[in-house]
Amino acid sequence: MILLERGPRVSPLATWKTEVQCGEHTKGCGAKLQIQFNDVFKHGIESLFGSSTSYRTKCPCCHEDVMIPHEGVPFSPDEVMSRTTWLKFKRNALLMQLAEETPEDRYSELYESLVEDGIECPLLNQLFIKELAEK
Repeated sequence: MILLERGPRVSPLATWKTEVQCGEHTKGCGAKLQIQFNDVFKHGIESLFGSSTSYRTKCPCCHEDVMIPHEGVPFSPDEVMSRTTWLKFKRNALLMQLAEETPEDRYSELYESLVEDGIECPLLNQLFIKELAEK
């Protein structure tokens, strides 16, 4: 076999999708969700009888944790963020989206209101410092 041209490398995690229903395994609202790898966090439970890890996501409608069945999941617990890390990741992504949608002349106002509310985002701090340096 002769390799004529390499194709782009696509991680199977980047293209993985599945559907879950909120409330199927725990309490919830019944919403049907399509989730991707970045929507998943791991939830570990330890007891006298051992430990276990489940995969979960957060329902955008009722904000309950939704369990994801292990069948067909192409990743291991080591590849998945913990709930705390996942929440920080999602918060930072939302703050960055908010910053991108804010007009430049109101950026310092946004930053000051977030600081007043006690919301910290290192990436947002870096952007604010960069904006001040450019002025």
